[in-house]
Amino acid sequence: MPGPKLFVELVYPSYGQIIYAEPKLEVSGRTLPWSFVDISHDSPRKMQGAVHLTNTRADGNGVFSFDVTLDEGDNVLTVISNPITPGPQERGWLLVIYDPEPPDLTISINEPADGARVADSALLVSGVTLPNAEVVVDGIILLTADDAGEWQTRIRLQPGAKIITATASLDGQTATASLTITYTP
Repeated sequence: MPGPKLFVELVYPSYGQIIYAEPKLEVSGRTLPWSFVDISHDSPRKMQGAVHLTNTRADGNGVFSFDVTLDEGDNVLTVISNPITPGPQERGWLLVIYDPEPPDLTISINEPADGARVADSALLVSGVTLPNAEVVVDGIILLTADDAGEWQTRIRLQPGAKIITATASLDGQTATASLTITYTP
């Protein structure tokens, strides 16, 4: 009876993610428990091609992680999982883009529309900012924008006019957006 099939799942960061400011990054993933994992790093700045970074071993849950210092621009990480018994390898690839200059932080509230009149006391508030920015809505709800910079949360309304404020924070920058809605039960 054959055992479980070998796999490589790269958990963080996501494929194509742009990393700003700090070039050091911890990459994490999963494979079969106790598998041996080889990692190499290639970028246009590496004159000889891919550079072997490290060998590591997945833990008893199949989780592994490693640190990499990114080069500016595109970085291709190749992860090869080798089973603990002789057998075929599995490969995974990850493209990560490093930009040492983060763009200016902005935030927008896309839903609800400014001036909207709503009839439900539970309101979905959503918007966009830079990926992985921390977002505070109305000074109390803290969340993190996803890899695309999108965020959303629900707030509870009291009857009447309400100013909704969202503030994003990332790498020492902050940005704020606000709008007014009216809740009429």
